[in-house]
Amino acid sequence: KIKNPTKTSKAMRNVPCHHRLLISGTPIQNNLKELWALFDFVSRGKLLGTMTTFKMNYITPIERGREKDASKAEARLGTKLAENLRKLIDPFFLRRTKA
Repeated sequence: KIKNPTKTSKAMRNVPCHHRLLISGTPIQNNLKELWALFDFVSRGKLLGTMTTFKMNYITPIERGREKDASKAEARLGTKLAENLRKLIDPFFLRRTKA
């Protein structure tokens, strides 16, 4: 519910608290807009910035770099930005691993 701009997500953002925690049963890194929405909720916009800046700095170049007709430079840039994003969120992201 948090990843979509609904009344519920807006109400959740207004609940006063010192700490926020997310638990997701679905892979959240497959959709960068959903990733932004979840981290925006948890960090109150301090980690990834606004959607506009996140889209400009990460979404657009990463998605462009993954397109079939991307140049080698676009592909390298997309890969580098994806790695940078991973490093940025890693301290706040716990992923279940299978034994």
